[in-house]
Amino acid sequence: MREESSGLIVGISIGVVIGVALAVAAFFCVRYHRKRSQIGNSSSRRAATIPIRANGADSCSVLSDSSIGTESPKSTLQNGISFWLSGLRKANVIPASGILEYSYKDLQKATCNFTTLIGQGAYGPVYKAQMSTGETVAVKMLASDSKQGEKEFQTEVTLLGRLHHRNLVNLVGYCAEKNQHMLIYVYMSRGSLASHLYSEKFEPLNWELRVQIALDVARGLEYLHDGAVPPVIHRDIKSSNILLDQSMRARVADFGLSREEMVSKHASHIRGTFGYLDPEYISTRSFTKKSDVYSYGVLLFELIAGRNPLQGLMEHVELAAMNTEGKVGWEEIGDPRLKGNFDVEELNQVAALAHKCVSPIPRRRPSMRDIVQVLSRSRKYRHSRKRDMEDLTPRAHEKQSLWSNSKCSTGYNDFRLNWGKPDRKTNYGPLNGVTVVNLGAVNPIDKEGEEGAGNSGNGGSPELLCSKDRLRLFRADLLEDGSFDEAVIGCDGVFHVAASMEFGVPAVEDLESYVKTEVINPAIRGTLNILKACSRSNTARRIVFTSSISTLTAKNSSGGWIPIVDEACQTHVHHVLKTKASGWVYALSKLLTEEAAFEYAEENGIDLISVITTTVGGPFLTPTVPSSIQVLVSPITGDPKMLPILDSVNSRMGSIALVHIEDICNAHVFLMEHPKAEGRYICCTQSCVMSELVELLRKEYPYCTEAYQHGTGFNPR
Repeated sequence: MREESSGLIVGISIGVVIGVALAVAAFFCVRYHRKRSQIGNSSSRRAATIPIRANGADSCSVLSDSSIGTESPKSTLQNGISFWLSGLRKANVIPASGILEYSYKDLQKATCNFTTLIGQGAYGPVYKAQMSTGETVAVKMLASDSKQGEKEFQTEVTLLGRLHHRNLVNLVGYCAEKNQHMLIYVYMSRGSLASHLYSEKFEPLNWELRVQIALDVARGLEYLHDGAVPPVIHRDIKSSNILLDQSMRARVADFGLSREEMVSKHASHIRGTFGYLDPEYISTRSFTKKSDVYSYGVLLFELIAGRNPLQGLMEHVELAAMNTEGKVGWEEIGDPRLKGNFDVEELNQVAALAHKCVSPIPRRRPSMRDIVQVLSRSRKYRHSRKRDMEDLTPRAHEKQSLWSNSKCSTGYNDFRLNWGKPDRKTNYGPLNGVTVVNLGAVNPIDKEGEEGAGNSGNGGSPELLCSKDRLRLFRADLLEDGSFDEAVIGCDGVFHVAASMEFGVPAVEDLESYVKTEVINPAIRGTLNILKACSRSNTARRIVFTSSISTLTAKNSSGGWIPIVDEACQTHVHHVLKTKASGWVYALSKLLTEEAAFEYAEENGIDLISVITTTVGGPFLTPTVPSSIQVLVSPITGDPKMLPILDSVNSRMGSIALVHIEDICNAHVFLMEHPKAEGRYICCTQSCVMSELVELLRKEYPYCTEAYQHGTGFNPR
């Protein structure tokens, strides 16, 4: 009996040991296979994210094809409308983001059965597609055997669907058919920044353009860090992930490595590109906004030195830092291809900023918002120094301009007397009628170009009217081609506020057709007339348009209110048309007009910026201005009651309503439309503080001020 009991105990013990051994073996087997699967899944991406080579083509840089020549200009008006109408039949919209879903058949046709290969990305080929609407897009096809790419596909669609910014490569749509997943992006015709820095087929980028590119990238990252809700960390900032559009404006691309900050800060293995990786991230596996800042700092040094991070860039920087004390002397690392053609003071400022960005201590690195401010000020000071030098340089012959002839005073008195009259069509002065207010910064110049004694009084004296610095009223018909030509002659840039838009439509049988022919077509045509005038001027290469689309709302399936359109996050026109939320006609006009304007600007090399109307508020505000407008302009007015409301709106909407004021100040001409002017504009050919502009207007036009105070005129939209 004792022997049987002993045998039973031994048997049970052996069974337990064998069971434990099997369990341990199973655990390690599962762990081993999981690790191998993880390594295998990331292998295709690892070749691009941690390359042992110079910057090459990757999933981002092949969104462009810089070797292809500039295409012939298309009819922007026709394309905009056809895109709206034909797209309704061809594409669906993701309600949450407004991203279009393209059919496999349409993309197959647009890429000639996927034969227009322009590059091999990290997780699949990229094709150039010519859509039936006339637009050119880049189609990134997800490799069918790439599980890592599958995750990134889902990330990009959901993430980019709600992120829209001038300095991001925007997602146009996606396709999920026939076991294929494709992402459709805006096509970037000038290629990547890396190709312009290192390819011999491109001319070296000049210093001014490098600073502009740095500022563009900073603004894109600022939006991701501070404008997106929740914030977004890019995780792979590098020169090959910066793409350039037709106007050589930079956009941040490749969100395959992006992660929403509040979801996941830790990763099981290192992700990113060698040479740009934050040392703190490598040691802690924790990626933060400051990790993006470090990568951006490397990019800044790359722009300054023209040297690849994989070719000893940072070692070169650290050697230079030993002799510069972090502030001056950085010019020794300047790109030799610049041949010394750079602003030494600005280069030192940018390099000092870059050195702060790559600080080994993350908390000492600046935020992207701080970086934007520093670069904006630096660029502004450079322009100021350049103007000062030009003023000191003697000129043998002064440039002939519109203001040096008799047209300066034509119709002046009639125009001024008729400013407040109700019958503007019959009591208008001649088309060239102008009135000018001396800003006092430069002595008046007479008709012969000699400095005059000055005349600060009112009236139409030639001396005052032909001074260099002026405000002027100008009559122009938005729908008449060429009516803006004289307005922009000699101008460096244009700032245009307001456009001819309709707020409502009558009850007609074919509403959509009426909106297209009576609202959208005229709006696009009028906007393009301004752009065409700038093209013909050969001087105005920078334009700032404002968009006054307020937030539209509609109800979701649960009955809750959801945003449809807001100032910084464009919802696609199809979604606006489908929902027909309050103000949908106005929103549709604005969206299509802006789309047409950007297309024309890119085709004709015009630097176009679109911002909201907060920048023209300021001292124009009166007690009668709606509180919604006061909220929007609170960044300028500093209203302690309204600014917190704007911050709250930004957090809820996931967008930035704030505007970079430096952009506006660098546009040297302002066109500001009176609410009921029907074509009358106020122009200023020199940047000035808005408060000064308003004060000058009040002094020069006291009767307008009286009407303004009584709420009968000159109120902002």
